[in-house]
Amino acid sequence: MLTSSGDPIVSSDLPDTIRRTEEAREPGLSLTERAERDLIARTLRSCSGNVTATASALGLAKSTVYAKLHRYNIRFDPGSAGPAR
Repeated sequence: MLTSSGDPIVSSDLPDTIRRTEEAREPGLSLTERAERDLIARTLRSCSGNVTATASALGLAKSTVYAKLHRYNIRFDPGSAGPAR
C-alpha cells in the first residue's frame, strides 16, 4: 500500500514476487474477482445451494448471482461439502 501511486491499488503496484505468484495461481482473474468468487461460493454453501437466499444475503439480484455463478463456474453439489469449481 505504501508504494501505490493511486487509488485503487492495482497489480502493478505489487512487488514482482507477489504478482507472479498470484498470476500463476489463476491467470485471468484479478484479486478482486477471486475474492468475489470466493465470497459467492462461501455464501452459496452457507445457504445450502439456495440461490435466492444467497442473493438476499449478498444484497444482489438473483439474476446477478446466476450470472456470476456462470462466470466463475461455481456449481453447488449437495452431496459435497460445498460448491464445486
